[in-house]
Formats: sequence, structure tokens, C-alpha cells
Amino acid sequence: MLKKRSKSLTLCFADPASTSGHLIPRAYLTSIGLNPQNAFKDVLFSGSHAASILNVKSGKVDIGCSTIDLEMDKLIREGMAKRSDFVILWISPPIINDAITIRQDLNKDFIKKVQDAFVNMARDDSAAFNSYAKLYYANTRGMSYIPIRDSMYNGLRKIAATIPQFKSK
Repeated sequence: MLKKRSKSLTLCFADPASTSGHLIPRAYLTSIGLNPQNAFKDVLFSGSHAASILNVKSGKVDIGCSTIDLEMDKLIREGMAKRSDFVILWISPPIINDAITIRQDLNKDFIKKVQDAFVNMARDDSAAFNSYAKLYYANTRGMSYIPIRDSMYNGLRKIAATIPQFKSK
């Protein structure tokens, strides 16, 4: 149905630099034969995930790309939207999230202590972890920080390399 109607629909990505609000949805659309550059009546960037969701709700755009478990759920909890305001067309597989980084020229023991504090926060200080996580997620059960490696982002880099504005010069 989306393919048949795409030329009459407006598509809204969140932000050009957003993984869940641009990169992954763009890659998915392309994989099903809908190149956002020419498959839709109009394609725009709203500037944020919340703006994409609210643009769909208000009827300013037909399709909005955003993260559901962060922004949509937050807007619903705040009474700015209802789940019934939307039809979810597609949900991506899990996407590696933002990294918390530290300068590598700092003391290695200190770096390890900071990393351990984050990785163990859900267990060691569940109240602090939950008070922060509940700002974004309705259900924080089973959530925690995990150690990452730069290579975990290689899949996203590969997808980004297919988008003209992300190609290296």
C-alpha cells in the first residue's frame, strides 16, 4: 500500500544526523524500493523526533520517522499524544544506542572506574538509574549500560556510506 501511494505522501525524517529518525528508516525504505529522494511527494526534516511525531499527529505530514520507545512514549506519558493517534508502519530491529565517551588520555584506572560505574549502575544504584531512565522509557526493567567497542557501529557506517550526504570526501 505504501509503495502504491508514496508519490502522494509526505515523509518526515527527524534530523539528518539521527540514526533512528533518519539513517535506519531511509535504509529500510530504500531496501523495499522506495528511494526517499524521488519516491515521495515531499521529504523534509522536522529537526527532532518529537517534532516528527507531532507533525504526523497534526496532519502536517503523512509519515514521520522517529524512535517510539523514547519520544513517542514520552509524548504519550506527557499527554501530548495518544497511541491511537498513529499507525505504526514499521519497527526496526534493535539499533545500537548513543555512546557515553571519555577522553582516552586520562588515567586508565580512572577510565575503568567510570566505565564500571555506568555498567553497574542499574545493579549498584537502581534508584539513580531508574530515575534517569524513566525520563525516557516507561519500562526500565532489564535495562542497563553495556561496554561497547567502536566496531559495534560498523553496520551503521556501512548504511551511512550509501547516503550521499554522509559519503566521505
